[in-house]
Amino acid sequence: MRTLYGWQNYHTSKFDIDINRNAGQTGAHIGYEGKRKAHLETYPVWTTTVSIDYHNILEEAIDINYYHPGEVAVGYGEIEFHHRHLCYSVFFHN
Repeated sequence: MRTLYGWQNYHTSKFDIDINRNAGQTGAHIGYEGKRKAHLETYPVWTTTVSIDYHNILEEAIDINYYHPGEVAVGYGEIEFHHRHLCYSVFFHN
């Protein structure tokens, strides 16, 4: 995992890449999570999450009674907005 600060208008950016090859299975995972907020501010925060997973499972490597061989790719994306309103500032403000 690699973390970058200040990349493409994001406060923090995390990249995750994992590629492996085992007995009868090849797979890859690519992930990204970025948090966007104003400089020197706590809130609001936008969080963007994207991940892609790919697997190629050979028929010879598995028991076909329990698993299905072949290629599969799965993608996931999410955008989250988090804002905490300071409700006490209204009462103490003159």
